[in-house]
Amino acid sequence: ILRYTYRLTYFENRPDDATDEQHTVDLLLSHTVSPRLTLDVRDQFRRGVEPELVDVQAGVPVILQRQGDYSYNNLNGTLSYNLSRRWVTAVRGGWQHWDYDESVVASNNNRNVYDTILAFRYALDRRTTAGVNYRYLRIEYDLPGASDARNSDSHMGFLTLIRRFSPRLSAELNGGWELREFADGTTDLAPLVDVNATYN
Repeated sequence: ILRYTYRLTYFENRPDDATDEQHTVDLLLSHTVSPRLTLDVRDQFRRGVEPELVDVQAGVPVILQRQGDYSYNNLNGTLSYNLSRRWVTAVRGGWQHWDYDESVVASNNNRNVYDTILAFRYALDRRTTAGVNYRYLRIEYDLPGASDARNSDSHMGFLTLIRRFSPRLSAELNGGWELREFADGTTDLAPLVDVNATYN
């Protein structure tokens, strides 16, 4: 699937340029290698032109979108293999690239993000699936600061519970821990919780 989207936003009372523009190209490829093995590849390229949006909270302006033209690319692929009728394993790899045109914004925000997930999932019944996952995440900034302090590696271990309540409604719960190691030698350990629901 190849899809192109153009978006124009007009701000009635914003000074200077009153419009934001966004061009997005999506590429989706799904291939069944064998009855047990499938490959999904997705790439999204986004070009934003003057995407600034400011909200005022308690008299203080808050930037909800970063000012300045930018390019963003998100490429990821997933390889899934059915070990049995109930067990499924998957490996996912991803790469994100942020590139801002304005040097002031670029110095703090230009970066590459590398993401890898290894997952094992087991179907408890027709509507419930449980899983165990490991995720590795690396963030590399173009200007990481003194001692590369902004660059980091994250190791995440978490459990997954997926429940399909009906053909239209499903929910997913992920919970675990994240160990983040910064390039300057500091570390941070924090709980990881993610809940989402989907209704078609």
